[in-house]
Amino acid sequence: MKEIVKYHNDFNKIRLPSFTELEQNLLFGIISRVKENKEEYIFIETQEIKKWIGKDRKDLTDYGLYRILKELRNKFFKADFTIIRKTPIPEKNLVREEEITTNLFKTFWVCAIRILDDNDYVTEENFSELEGLTLQINPEFAYLVNELTKNFERFELAEFIALSGKYTKTLYRLLKQYRQTGKRIFEWQEFAELMDIPADYRQIDIDTRILKPAIKELTKKRNLFDITRIPFENLTCTKLNKNKKKCNKGDRVRHILFEWKPEVIEIDCKDFYSDFAEKHSGKTFYFNGYGKFVFKGLGRNLKGDRIFIFENEERARYSEKIDDYPTKNSLEKLAKNIINA
Repeated sequence: MKEIVKYHNDFNKIRLPSFTELEQNLLFGIISRVKENKEEYIFIETQEIKKWIGKDRKDLTDYGLYRILKELRNKFFKADFTIIRKTPIPEKNLVREEEITTNLFKTFWVCAIRILDDNDYVTEENFSELEGLTLQINPEFAYLVNELTKNFERFELAEFIALSGKYTKTLYRLLKQYRQTGKRIFEWQEFAELMDIPADYRQIDIDTRILKPAIKELTKKRNLFDITRIPFENLTCTKLNKNKKKCNKGDRVRHILFEWKPEVIEIDCKDFYSDFAEKHSGKTFYFNGYGKFVFKGLGRNLKGDRIFIFENEERARYSEKIDDYPTKNSLEKLAKNIINA
């Protein structure tokens, strides 16, 4: 089943210092896992983490993955984010403004088992097993990954992992929330910081090493779940001067403009399947031969069929194809499996 990463657009303002291609895959895999989890602590097993590695790193050992997760933790705790709180003071016609710098994760534990020896830490020699990750989201940022509102953007984790290059992934992340507009302009200094472009890169270096490869990758056709997709069709970029006009020779770059064919988002019309999902989401169903499952809502399987999704206590998935319930009356038959109202 396709995983969708959902996060608040403010997340794009977090700087991800020197994150590698693989580290970005892991980070957004983690977000896809915790996005709707209401528990204080979340444990992610090693096998689940390995799904986010990407085909080019399938030979990575558990010890190698352990080292990468530790480096990811260290880097992400350098990726500070500033919350700005504004409190009106009406009687004085003033506003109190507070800036708080903090981090998305309150806890990020890399859990490993080692052989007892003279060392007080894990080494390649005494490493035995990588158990997984234990995470705790900072309450200040719970809204970034937990609240599904109109301010959220979505992209398919499989599409993100399939992209090649850390700058490509960062540009994808910055542009995707504007996918329906077909246009995005950045102030140059902000863009350079968000992309983590080395300070000693000249404009020609940025073109040849970052922009051209990224645009080529983001306009390439891909086959995901038997569906041909282009992340940003006809994507181009134009460097602009202080007047927001195309730079002429000798002009200082002050802005950068990206344009592409706007993405058409298919929105399912509200139908009786949606009504059923809204009415019964969260209820427990019993399926003979399978057991008890909690109804999670509508989705699609790997073939693209619309399905009802159910999940048990062990996070095992069960689904029923919508095509098997063509009428409202047929849905009443499915509802008879409900064991709590």
